[in-house]
Amino acid sequence: PTFELRAIHSDKTAEAVEKGEIDFLFGNPAQFVCLQLQHDNQALATIVMSSSKGPIDGLGGTVIVKSGSDIQTLADLEGKIVGAASISSMASGQIQALGMQREGL
Repeated sequence: PTFELRAIHSDKTAEAVEKGEIDFLFGNPAQFVCLQLQHDNQALATIVMSSSKGPIDGLGGTVIVKSGSDIQTLADLEGKIVGAASISSMASGQIQALGMQREGL
């Protein structure tokens, strides 16, 4: 079996999918979520991380605050200035934004 490998900039993957220029994509979790929402795609294969207690079936990101901060929950972010490495990054923007949205922020 063979296939053609085509390099596509991450900003152009949705456009390539929409135009039918590619049949499948080796992508990251952020691309998958965006393409899933826009084009109802599905994951054909993925790597499932595991721990000593079994597979890890959730997505994760971290909200980091200074030690001793009065911020103890996502709700405490109300009115604060929040920095993100990239809102287009799954683990350093999207997961946290989803959590904040679920808290009504």
